[in-house]
Amino acid sequence: MPAPVKHDIGIVVFDVRSSHLLEDFLKFVSWQQLNTKDQHLLMLANVKQCKNSKRLPNLLMFPNNLAKMKLKEVKDCIEDALVADEENTLNLGHIFRLAFHHLKTDFQDPIVVTKQIIIFSELLSGEPVEEGLLQMITDRILKEEIYLYIVGPRVNFLMPVKGPDYFCEDTYKDNIGLMVPTPIQEQMKTLVCNVSGVMAEVDVGLHLLLTYRRTGGSQPWKVPLTIGTKIQIPVKTSKVYRTDVNIQVKKEMIGEREPDSFALAEDITIPVDHEDIVRGLSICNNFVAIENDSTFFKSNTEPTFDIICFTPSENVPIAFMSGQESFVVLAEKNEKEPFFNALVTCLASQKKYAIASRVYIRQTQPKYFALIPLDDVTPKRFMMTEICAGEEIKDSIKFRSPSAPVAEVDTVIKDFVKSVDVMNPDGKVKKPLHPTMMVNWKDVKLLEMTVEECV
Repeated sequence: MPAPVKHDIGIVVFDVRSSHLLEDFLKFVSWQQLNTKDQHLLMLANVKQCKNSKRLPNLLMFPNNLAKMKLKEVKDCIEDALVADEENTLNLGHIFRLAFHHLKTDFQDPIVVTKQIIIFSELLSGEPVEEGLLQMITDRILKEEIYLYIVGPRVNFLMPVKGPDYFCEDTYKDNIGLMVPTPIQEQMKTLVCNVSGVMAEVDVGLHLLLTYRRTGGSQPWKVPLTIGTKIQIPVKTSKVYRTDVNIQVKKEMIGEREPDSFALAEDITIPVDHEDIVRGLSICNNFVAIENDSTFFKSNTEPTFDIICFTPSENVPIAFMSGQESFVVLAEKNEKEPFFNALVTCLASQKKYAIASRVYIRQTQPKYFALIPLDDVTPKRFMMTEICAGEEIKDSIKFRSPSAPVAEVDTVIKDFVKSVDVMNPDGKVKKPLHPTMMVNWKDVKLLEMTVEECV
């Protein structure tokens, strides 16, 4: 039986006074329905109705999983809600109180990866919460490792956002520029910086909502790190980056499908019966038959995480670190943690990497990774990135000092590169996100088409 699918849970808050955010909110709902197994509950704020378990004013809670509601149904729920008469009815203290309650009581799934509180609002109205209550909210979010996203306020990032670690840096709060600051926006800016959350206008915020996760956002893999035959260090390995997995579209079959037919490659007019088909590989002009056996390509391996050697960092150039995934490796809190920290410090001081063999699932081939020591952060850790090995290296890579260019510079290409450089103040691309922090453009188009078709 396959392992259960990991997913996120959360509370999604939509401010009905920010009605122009509805289209992008529906794109988020479409993403949940098309591409994830996540579970979210919908809360409407700034409404006349009061329907929630805590009987808090101006909050309307829906009991159904958002991903199971039709887009038209979600749209109608929001558009039919009556906007509160008073201006300052957006009470973030009540919103967080109700969100914390439902995250605790409505989701008892042991395979949950992350908890989320997502707020779609411009934050133009409402009163700031008391400082003591704000500190309690901050502590609760950090304790329960909840991800906070505020999508909608007019925020200008002064420098481009390059990767997930950006949100953990002290410079994050200096980079958020509020274009039309309000007291409640200033307070929420402080909150998202303290909890490494996201606060952005809707275009950028939707990308970050669908792509950004901190280290805690992946299920840790807890196979111990082994050195030789006697040393085992309990560690937890968490994924921090992988290449985009786009929305999968399946074609529905209409009517009966015609059976597959086969013919000779040399003469397609000569049919071949299915019983006469032999599976195999063509190697050096020789045909090697392969039995139709599901165990043929399986390996007799168990999950392992072994350091096989140490090597100077210059032996592992960036060109070799071209794998599909990157991870962070942290020591478990036990008596072997000092040894792990000493290993990181020793390798960092000698400018060396560890090369590790990793078998993630039993009966699969190992993959090879470079463990890069990070001694200047707390806690100490390895950044682990996949490296190519063996037949994956198609050509030898030589590094040498470049000779002086003799060809004339193509100014057209040069100007184009400058125009799409997000670091260039004179460039034409103004979206303050590095491409790796953005949803694939094909997925964006598909979400737009889905919303247009369904509503």
